[in-house]
Amino acid sequence: MDEDELFKYVSSANIACGFHAGDPLSIWRTVKIAKKRNVAVGAYPRLP
Repeated sequence: MDEDELFKYVSSANIACGFHAGDPLSIWRTVKIAKKRNVAVGAYPRLP
């Protein structure tokens, strides 16, 4: 299941933004999909 499908079922999501789980393009794409689905976005910075 991809983000577009998953975001049909959630109201909020924490998006990894510490580059440990992707790159700037994947972060941007995920936030764009969340906005389209009216999903609230939180940052998950992954602190050491």
